[in-house]
Amino acid sequence: MILLRVWFYIVGFVVVRVEGEWLERFLNHLIGEGIYAWDVTRRAGALYAKMGIAGFKRLRPVARKTRCRVHIQQKAGLPFWLARFKGRVALLGGILFFIVASYLATSFVWLVRTTGTENTSPEHILDIARRMGLYPGAWKRSIDLGNVETGVVLGTKGLSWAKIRAQGTVYTIEVIEKAAQPAAEVDGPCDIVASRDGTIERLLVLMGEARVREGSRVSKGQVLVSGAIYSSVPSTVPGGSPQVHVAKYLRARAIVRARIPYSSYQEVSLKRTVLEPTGQVRGAVLLRIGKTQIILKIPGRSFEQQQVDAHSLVPWLGRNSSAYVEVHKLEFRELAAREVVLSVAEAKSIAQGAATEAASLAIPAGAERVDVRSIVTELPGAVGVRVTIDIIQEIGVAKPVTGR
Repeated sequence: MILLRVWFYIVGFVVVRVEGEWLERFLNHLIGEGIYAWDVTRRAGALYAKMGIAGFKRLRPVARKTRCRVHIQQKAGLPFWLARFKGRVALLGGILFFIVASYLATSFVWLVRTTGTENTSPEHILDIARRMGLYPGAWKRSIDLGNVETGVVLGTKGLSWAKIRAQGTVYTIEVIEKAAQPAAEVDGPCDIVASRDGTIERLLVLMGEARVREGSRVSKGQVLVSGAIYSSVPSTVPGGSPQVHVAKYLRARAIVRARIPYSSYQEVSLKRTVLEPTGQVRGAVLLRIGKTQIILKIPGRSFEQQQVDAHSLVPWLGRNSSAYVEVHKLEFRELAAREVVLSVAEAKSIAQGAATEAASLAIPAGAERVDVRSIVTELPGAVGVRVTIDIIQEIGVAKPVTGR
């Protein structure tokens, strides 16, 4: 049905109004003649319908037999739309030129930028991307983003991950630099082992044999890429199993990115004590001359609980002068304790914010966050929230091969 209507839009169709006493007979003859019509409605004693141009040309005999009058209400479809431009070649050419120009303009890369570069030169990354085919003016369909990402990581020292995100004509190269390793690099043959528990998200073996695959759950110390290359030798005994031995040792190299959860749990009581200003304020004036302070106005007895606000006036001499002079106006505002009863939603919001902040403090700088989950527990008189933040982090570290 949809394809049929698309076809009628291409070849053109009309909206007709049919008037007469025998409208039902008109519809029956329409079906009998095999004339296709759709969106048939009846309003104010008239019949409205849509039909193709070829079907409309066959209506005259039907209208005569049923004594009905047919009027065209609207002409629609591609042929009638193009007919508007008859004699307006310049306008039609301008529209076509705009469509083609818009398509071409969005088919090229206009801007390439980088993010996440702290110790790495952005110009170096952009130069590698240019050599791999990603640069302003490049044809978007000719760019292999996966190849460029791999080239950026392998060609830039200190990078552990790179991802290219395209937003229209703007391409952003997001990179994560390797965390500084406190221990010196292993000299000689080594394995790549996991520095902590996690789930492998990306594994790119540069040298060695992989012992895990993407999606595998690994634990701290587990061998991810082995530097020992094994080979098998056919058994000399008929029907015997092949003998496996180490052919050579090498220095394994790999990029191992894993999903790692960072979690924090916080509880918030539904009853809290907050300090609020009572409106009572006492003032004091402090004169500072260099390192010497002189109280010009004493505030009197201090409040049991108070908040101090300091306002500095314009200094008379510069701060670099030993005779620096400044006047401070101090305001002591009295605070009174008040018990507040929080709703479950309010307590949940506070606990979730605190748990998110605590979990974020443990996350390494520059790590890519991929998921945030919350588990809310309603306790007697309190609400507990556990927030878990999943990040993508480099976990591969070198360790000398064993069993040599």
